[in-house]
Amino acid sequence: MKKILCFLTGFCVCLGLGVVGFSAGDVSAESSVIELNNANFAADIKNTENKNFVLTEDIVLQNWESIDAAGITLNGNGFSITTAAPLFQTISGGSTITNLAVIAAGDFQWHATDQTKNFGLLACNALGSTFSNVYVTCASAPDGTPNADLEKYGEMNIAALGSGVIGGMFGSVGEGTIIKDAYAKIKLEVTQTDENALSTIVGGFVGKVSGSTITNCFAVPMDADLVKATFATNIISSNAQILVGGFAGQIESGTVVNIFAGGALPANQTLDTKTIAVGKIAGSVAQTSVLKNAYTFNQNANLSLLAQGQAGASVAFLEQSTFTALSNFVGAGHNNIWDTTAEWDTINVWCKKTETFPVLQTFQNFQITLNAAQNSQGVEIEILDELQNPIEEDGVAVTKVEQKYGTNIFLKVKITEDFAAYSKLSTLFCSNAVVKTFTTETTEALVPITVTGGTSGAYSATSENVTYKLKVLTDNKNQGNVYVKGAPVGIDPDRFFEVSYLGLQSFVATPSNNSYTFEKWVWVAEDGTETPALIGDPANEKLAAQTLTLKFGDENFTDNFVYLYMLNADEANVPFALVDGEKTFTLKAKFTTHNENLNIIVSSNLASVDVYVSSMLLMGVEELEGINFSCKVTVGMMVEVRLEVAEGYVFNGWSVKNQSFSSLVDTQNGEDEMSTTIHVTPNGELTLYADITKEEVKKVDLTWLWITLGGIGGAAIITLIVVLVVRRKRSENFLQYY
Repeated sequence: MKKILCFLTGFCVCLGLGVVGFSAGDVSAESSVIELNNANFAADIKNTENKNFVLTEDIVLQNWESIDAAGITLNGNGFSITTAAPLFQTISGGSTITNLAVIAAGDFQWHATDQTKNFGLLACNALGSTFSNVYVTCASAPDGTPNADLEKYGEMNIAALGSGVIGGMFGSVGEGTIIKDAYAKIKLEVTQTDENALSTIVGGFVGKVSGSTITNCFAVPMDADLVKATFATNIISSNAQILVGGFAGQIESGTVVNIFAGGALPANQTLDTKTIAVGKIAGSVAQTSVLKNAYTFNQNANLSLLAQGQAGASVAFLEQSTFTALSNFVGAGHNNIWDTTAEWDTINVWCKKTETFPVLQTFQNFQITLNAAQNSQGVEIEILDELQNPIEEDGVAVTKVEQKYGTNIFLKVKITEDFAAYSKLSTLFCSNAVVKTFTTETTEALVPITVTGGTSGAYSATSENVTYKLKVLTDNKNQGNVYVKGAPVGIDPDRFFEVSYLGLQSFVATPSNNSYTFEKWVWVAEDGTETPALIGDPANEKLAAQTLTLKFGDENFTDNFVYLYMLNADEANVPFALVDGEKTFTLKAKFTTHNENLNIIVSSNLASVDVYVSSMLLMGVEELEGINFSCKVTVGMMVEVRLEVAEGYVFNGWSVKNQSFSSLVDTQNGEDEMSTTIHVTPNGELTLYADITKEEVKKVDLTWLWITLGGIGGAAIITLIVVLVVRRKRSENFLQYY
């Protein structure tokens, strides 16, 4: 028994699962979107099991008979349906119609019947449904249409019966219907043909409004006439009336906000007992209805805003005298209708094209152009399709495309290779309005664009410089310091400078005193390796400051600048280090000791003397004025100069540039040593003349000369201190030569 129960339980579970699976399949089928085209439109939209539709192309209906629909969703996707009869007889049940254009076919003739007296090209009756981004219009004559047939186009001819309600887009709307962002561009000719007719209601946009909401809608003519209304000759009713409103025939209840109407309307008439009553905006408006921001462009002084009755407290009108014509439509910020009407979305919904009234963007094509002249140097923009492939013509990237509203494209914004190391993307503009600000450092970005009136325009992009760090140091602060040119204080070794494309920085290297001179500028790598940047100018006078002017971002070297440039984003022409993740260049000024030339010229021959400087034996060279012994000596340092006079020769004295040494002040320091201090200005070198002659009778065994050179000077004057010391070999002969 347990086995049987288990079997039955399992069977029921499986059966249940099967039912559940099937049911889910049904739900999925109902919620799936059916794509409508000319081949399947009639069959699929009439199938009441289908609820969700989208058009994939413009539809042209043949022999269409209006249908009822409930709870459907129809997305026109920016396409149109051309028909010779109303699209829907009654649409209800929370249906939603969006992005759809309905076009009245040429030679449009519609005749009311006892069962169907209301007329609207989109829907004769709309109950509890929502409509947005929709419009209706009349077909224009194709090119080449014979003149005799031209009158068949551009209008809808309606033969009314009984108490019909007739409107360009809707006949009667009620039960909470919502209509937003819609318009009718039509010519509506209504003829009442019922001999027993009492009242016919006609509106350019809608016939009758009951308990519904209409916002941001209007009715305008194809040419001049918006509505024409007449009676047939067979009318016998004594109270026949046609009630006409430019926008609505009758507003019985509900809210109508931000609407306007324009175009010619019939005149008020009384024909026997028959009347035609006309209002520029509405035939009549109930006292309890809300009608705000209602406009008219009809300037017929013989017509009132309302054909019948008085407007209630919730009704507000504006006429031509208070605002400019719609041909001046330019959006918010200008003195026209769009300043005083709220919630007209001129960015995503409405746009001004070439006509004298706005149109819905959904049905328009818009241009995306590239304004390369406004790009920063080194910035390029490329247009890509929705698959991110470049859009090209004959293999060349386009600079302009025209795309249907809602098309997705991409803009590839990038820094060119030449500037990749110097620039980063900053801002993307569309006709000078900011589209995107690039907040992270990047050289390339892919920006998605959905084509709308708000995104159409000329695109350009700007960049900003990438900054690098620069550190400027001195090799030895005791020898010299570095300054920003024109600044009185030396550069703090912890200071960082910022360098960017084509930026100039000038620095000065100045020795600390006369004992040192500038040697060279060097770049310092992370490992301490030094690379010459600018070697000191040999033409500079001694101790002169050395200026380096750095220009960042150019490969062309001139004598005026030191160029620092990037080979790519990760390489430069000089070494750099990463400091806190930032590329940092280090520039160092090097100084060296201040050396001068010392020349010792002996008036004898090479055999007469040996010359030592700091214990280094100098090699003499015979010249016209004597034997020249030369070397480099450092300003401010103690230098020992020693002469060893050969036996048989006598040292007679010193002179400096032909000035006799004996004319200077001498100081005697004992029997074996005499020292003398002289001050000279050698203009870059010191020349001492030693007078040595051959003497047979008296000899000096050994002559010692100690010279101490020291200097403290300015930019052009150097002071040397020379100390002469003479030692005697035979003391009895020492002083007789001085």
